[in-house]
Amino acid sequence: MSDWTREPDFTFQPIRLNAYYTDNTAAIENLEDLKGKSLILIRGYTYLNHLTPITEAAQTRVGKAPDHEAGVRMLKAQRGDYLLDFENPVENALMSEPLPGINKHLLMQWDTSLVFSKHTEHLDRIIRDFEAAWQANNGVGSAATTDPD
Repeated sequence: MSDWTREPDFTFQPIRLNAYYTDNTAAIENLEDLKGKSLILIRGYTYLNHLTPITEAAQTRVGKAPDHEAGVRMLKAQRGDYLLDFENPVENALMSEPLPGINKHLLMQWDTSLVFSKHTEHLDRIIRDFEAAWQANNGVGSAATTDPD
């Protein structure tokens, strides 16, 4: 693919899938601990099918939230034990739906990068402008150097 594409040095923070839970719910050690529990998922997300063995396990109950804010509200209302969701959308949702005492356990993460076609006009300028815009919007020197934890 390198003959047709270019991947700049610029990288994003990893995408993190977490299990969120409140203080009155037991902490988990791994994904298997979620089998048989009451889970909240976001409608329309596939979670790359990594959660299928958990969601289809005997005794597991799955509630679907229409969006991330609703998922946080469902967790707050104890309509599920664990909200399985991606970190950045939950952090944003918690700004409008605060939930004191929320905990999280990292289930999995994926690295991401941008890939551009070498046939794109003004490719160097596009990459440079994109990185400058990202740094300006996130207040960082490089997305690769940030760590939200």
